Amino acid sequence: MPFQFPQTGKKTRRKSGAYLTLQTARYTTEAAAFDARHGTYLLKDPAEPDGYTMGRRSQKTPPTAGRGTQDIGDMLQRPMAPKMATPAERTPASPDEGEQHGAGLEISTAPQATESLAGQDTQTPATKQDIADLLMEMRRMHAADINLIKSEMQAMTARTRATEEDILDLQREVREIKDTCYHMQAAQSTLITRLDQTEDRNRRTNLKLRGIPDTIDSSELPHYLRRLIATLLPSAQAKKLVLDGCFRIRKARQAPTDAPQDVIIRCHSVTDKIKLLTAVRGKTR
Repeated sequence: MPFQFPQTGKKTRRKSGAYLTLQTARYTTEAAAFDARHGTYLLKDPAEPDGYTMGRRSQKTPPTAGRGTQDIGDMLQRPMAPKMATPAERTPASPDEGEQHGAGLEISTAPQATESLAGQDTQTPATKQDIADLLMEMRRMHAADINLIKSEMQAMTARTRATEEDILDLQREVREIKDTCYHMQAAQSTLITRLDQTEDRNRRTNLKLRGIPDTIDSSELPHYLRRLIATLLPSAQAKKLVLDGCFRIRKARQAPTDAPQDVIIRCHSVTDKIKLLTAVRGKTR
């Protein structure tokens, strides 16, 4: 009787292409050996160009190698694709499936590992001399760039140092200018004080008033003088009159003992002084 492919009672999970190819090759090899022993041969089914089915046993033809046997031999000699099955495809889904396909797993994993190792391109490991030569070559390649960067860094460093020195010089000059300004402000204050004193002593715009009682305090003296000027001049002229200051002076030596101290009025302009003198002379006349 012709060889029959073994059938399993349960549905198995779909396997990878490499696994199915190995299983098909195994069953086909066993079929060819079986038919060779029993004097049968395989015929290729024209309805299935990619697969092989069992042919009928012929009682009239001698046990010679047919076309199907030659195709099987060619297929067995053809190299298989080095495709490794994934861990999910290798591991069975359940213990029953693992027992049913244990032989298939052993056949599929060993050749696949052999094919994958044979397909790898092994290389000789690099030695220390090779690594040193590679480093020297890289240094030669980047030597020009490194030298350029070094020169630029040196130029930038020199410029930075020159800038720092200029900043220090500017700081020293600023300190000197600050000291000079401080001394000039002090001298200006001194000059202003002396100018005020000189103007106070100047008699061109000053008027001396006598007979003002000493009971009037110095703080009330400007208001008293304003009222006095209002009695001498008309209201319009009295409002326009500007006094820069007023103060008391010491008594003259020939002045009586009970006489009050004289008061000096400093007018803002000579015109104001003349107006006051004219008003006083008119009153006395």
